[in-house]
Amino acid sequence: MEALVLKDIDAGKDEQAILQDFVDRYGVPVLAAPPAKGFDLTAWILPGVGLIVGLVVVIVIVRRMRRPSAETAETPASSIDPKVLAAVEEEMKTAGLGTGK
Repeated sequence: MEALVLKDIDAGKDEQAILQDFVDRYGVPVLAAPPAKGFDLTAWILPGVGLIVGLVVVIVIVRRMRRPSAETAETPASSIDPKVLAAVEEEMKTAGLGTGK
């Protein structure tokens, strides 16, 4: 390939003509980077799309990990049955623990 390039340079061909000759001879895979048109455009778009999707997934996972779950959250006092609350307070008084009020 190097010999072909040197031969084409000596013949006075410009860079685009040499590249086109190689594409005609060996196909698009001979290029280091595919042209940004047609189906080859996916080689340029997919890495960016993959990066964005990955970033969104990481953000969603981190937000879910930081949010306290319903099991770990304390139950508000208003949702506790008053009879049960009174029984617990009475038990604490008899045990000498007090209610802290």
